[in-house]
Amino acid sequence: MHEVRQSFHQYLDKTTIWAKSRWASLAAVVTIFALRVVLAEGWYVSAYCLAVFILNLFIAFITPQKDPETDEYILPVGNADGEFRPFVRKLPEFHFWSKSMYASSLALMSTCSRIFDLPVFWPVLLFYFIFVFILTMKHQISDMIQHGYMPWSARKVRYYGDIGGGR
Repeated sequence: MHEVRQSFHQYLDKTTIWAKSRWASLAAVVTIFALRVVLAEGWYVSAYCLAVFILNLFIAFITPQKDPETDEYILPVGNADGEFRPFVRKLPEFHFWSKSMYASSLALMSTCSRIFDLPVFWPVLLFYFIFVFILTMKHQISDMIQHGYMPWSARKVRYYGDIGGGR
């Protein structure tokens, strides 16, 4: 079993350079799952659980990492020598994608059995998710404003000009 897990992680590590393809594959799995839920009119609890889990991952993704000694955020502040420090996330992008893909795949597999199709009134779940989303994002945005950070780093400015020195 250890060899299978190690082999799986080797293949998974090879996908780190293919960010757009990874996110496209996640979008495909989530779309297939959503179509399955909508067309079969079931598995609303699975959809709700997946949405809450991905929201939780997203919040960790846009939250800066904390220093374990001071319990304060590690924020990208300019140094005296002008060195660029990127935004250090609580949850890196690759882990965000891999955990989302794992959860989405499990949710899609749960639609293969009626055991996971619990009878619920889906508008209540939708309303509750929207309510939780709004409250969570309101708190997160106020935290960003209070601590003065943005969850993304600006790209390095590239200058395009004559290669030969302008002659």
